[in-house]
Amino acid sequence: MAPLETAGQEWADTWALDAWAESDPSADRSVYKRFLRAMVLRFGRWKTCAVVTLIGILASLGMALVINLLIHRSSHELWVSLLMSAGIPSLIAPPVTWLVISLLQDAERARRAAEWLSVTDPLTGAFNRRHFFVVGERRFAHARLAQEPVCVLLLDVDNFKSINDAHGHAAGDRVLIEVARACKASLRDVDLLARYGGEEFVALLPATDLPLALQVAERVRASVAETRIVTDGGAAVQPTVSVGVSIRAAGPLSFDGLLAQADSAMYEAKRGGKNRVGAAAVPQPVTAAAA
Repeated sequence: MAPLETAGQEWADTWALDAWAESDPSADRSVYKRFLRAMVLRFGRWKTCAVVTLIGILASLGMALVINLLIHRSSHELWVSLLMSAGIPSLIAPPVTWLVISLLQDAERARRAAEWLSVTDPLTGAFNRRHFFVVGERRFAHARLAQEPVCVLLLDVDNFKSINDAHGHAAGDRVLIEVARACKASLRDVDLLARYGGEEFVALLPATDLPLALQVAERVRASVAETRIVTDGGAAVQPTVSVGVSIRAAGPLSFDGLLAQADSAMYEAKRGGKNRVGAAAVPQPVTAAAA
């Protein structure tokens, strides 16, 4: 897997449910499949095969013993029957269990790969806009109920059209890739980075107050500014970003409103000279005396 795809997978693993570890067993109607999934998580593939084989042998021996006792067979016939009841599962259960586990894990890997492709931007490896809104709306609702702060950073690559015009779209794509990489390196593990559209990126910072969000934004800005890209033509490009920061504050502000505030702060940063961080004004709650 390419380094960028590996980074994208790490982001996806951080913000998506691990189906093997966290899936709801009630969503799967196959008891055997749920049992194997739980066993593989607990013991691994080899031990699971051994445990399933042992269970099969014990079940077969139990059934054989009951049947032989009911029909009153001789002791010799009983021992032959028990040996056959133990031998057949010991030969059949391990390869069958191994095959089923392998098929389940292959299907899970395919599902995870498809899920990753559906939520990430193919160029940069960051999450895509749709996934950002799905996660963002949920996190915003949780923060509002818990009265916790949540911040958004909106980044726009400065003079991106000029980079494309002067060095070509391939150079522009490399700029976006390196900006995404620099952002990921500067953000925390709990933060969610997504490509918002075109040359814009957005980051969700849960449980983060405004001073800390401004520190993170400044770290992102500085990291991008230190990035140097050499184009195929040998020219050096050093991209910069303008960053807008907004925080969930008092009042009925929606998640879309939070993004709109970050967008306004980002454009203020651009008007202020680019390659800088701007913060949206935090509205103060209206007191009874002021009213």
